Amino acid sequence: MTGEKERASFICVKDTLDGAYPSLVLGINAARQGMESKIFYSFMGLNLVMKALAERIRAGPDADHTLPISTRSSTLS
Repeated sequence: MTGEKERASFICVKDTLDGAYPSLVLGINAARQGMESKIFYSFMGLNLVMKALAERIRAGPDADHTLPISTRSSTLS
């Protein structure tokens, strides 16, 4: 290598917490190892970064992590 940083890119295509964790964990660990890391959100993964939809994501023991946001009840806050 000529002093360039290694690069890593990850793609998040799901709008569930279970779908977001792998790309986030891998991206964070790549950055910790001194790599330049990027996470691309496409398709349903874009719902995670859109503010209006991201506010509906719930975490915790009472959250249903298996259902995508689009199928959850609109009464969740």
